[in-house]
Amino acid sequence: MEFVCLGGFRNVRGVYDWNGLKLELDETQYDFNISYEIECESDDPENVKMVLKKFLNENAVEYSYSEISKFVVCRSGKLPEYNSLNRVEMFISKIAKDYVRLLKYGDSLYRCNVAAPRTKGVAAAS
Repeated sequence: MEFVCLGGFRNVRGVYDWNGLKLELDETQYDFNISYEIECESDDPENVKMVLKKFLNENAVEYSYSEISKFVVCRSGKLPEYNSLNRVEMFISKIAKDYVRLLKYGDSLYRCNVAAPRTKGVAAAS
């Protein structure tokens, strides 16, 4: 009987308390790259998912949901591609934030222009 080495990887887990959640962060080192995975046990997984998505998007961290095991990644010799839906969500989120900033800027500019003539008239009367 002959044994064949299929490859290997090293996994280091850190456990962190963050915003009332217990997060488990795995750093997996393959021969070809490094990947990270966040896990969180919760009675309210949908709320946790929403909080984590918001945090990752606000910090421009690309992510995808795990669809294959670490062993399959090791055997394939490459990290999986980011899910295109996640990229679209992040892109839309960035556009929405820019749009909100533009609206706030436009509103401030409008208020300044409306207030400026009144201020000039008050200053001249003093």
